[in-house]
Amino acid sequence: MHYSPEYIEINGSKFELKYSYDYLQSIVEKIADRINEDYKDKEILFIVVLKGAVQFAVDLLKHISCECSVEFITASSYLEAMKSQGKVKIGNLTCDVKDKNVIIIEDILESGRTLQAICRMLNLMHPRSLEIATLFFKPDNLLVDIKAKYIGIEIPSDFIVGYGLDYAQKGRQYANVYQLCK
Repeated sequence: MHYSPEYIEINGSKFELKYSYDYLQSIVEKIADRINEDYKDKEILFIVVLKGAVQFAVDLLKHISCECSVEFITASSYLEAMKSQGKVKIGNLTCDVKDKNVIIIEDILESGRTLQAICRMLNLMHPRSLEIATLFFKPDNLLVDIKAKYIGIEIPSDFIVGYGLDYAQKGRQYANVYQLCK
């Protein structure tokens, strides 16, 4: 049983339940099914973007049936709790991606700047293929030309927390996703 309040408060801001854990799991399974179909007889290197994508990645990987390995990378573009600064910091990647089928696992595709910077870096390493799997996509917030092949849910610009997503590093632990109250 997951802790599932209707409302939560983080740093003085109130959030209401938006997506339940069970609903998120159904979306994660659909993404995994698509990946399994696309990579039926291939091996995948999943690169998980820390910290937000961890919960999504763990649940997604439980449903992956093809050969795979997992690596982690740090990336951040937030200066303030709810606003991106536009500059992206990427941590070191300790694996070789040359000639590998790479799927980046990200929690949310918003401005696209972070994923664009990660893709630029990875493309310099010559992967066989490079795709993005994201649980959430905010098309209205996209500022750069980047596309995710595997998208769970398209959502409006509302600020959300939970299931790995944070507000000033808090709120990641919730199994559900909560939306900032208006």
